[in-house]
Amino acid sequence: MQKPVGITVTATLICISLVTNTVLVFAKSPITGKAKSTSDLLIGLAIQALTAVIVWFYYRGQNWARWLVILQAAVSIVTGLSSSKEWQRSHFGGAVYIYDALLGVFLLVYLNTMQIRSWFNRPTIEK
Repeated sequence: MQKPVGITVTATLICISLVTNTVLVFAKSPITGKAKSTSDLLIGLAIQALTAVIVWFYYRGQNWARWLVILQAAVSIVTGLSSSKEWQRSHFGGAVYIYDALLGVFLLVYLNTMQIRSWFNRPTIEK
């Protein structure tokens, strides 16, 4: 079975989200105007690197990575509900939260369609 085009598209959209969230990791605090501590930066970068690895396995067709993307989509939707606070602090940060929430809604629907589930659940020899 050939990889659905939507997997490449959604992986690209997730990577866009990853890049914008990485920019937020490096951004100064909009409230205090101070740079983040080194440990906060390192933790943020480690999380972003782990997310990039998960996206790679998602793109390659691993079902466990699909489940982690679904979980992250749900978290993004919940986080997006509180984006009004983030919008008041930083318009860029608020826009990222809204983008992530909209992407999360789409991913929850798309990744649970019959065609996509069957592609992720195909035998591992074909992967």
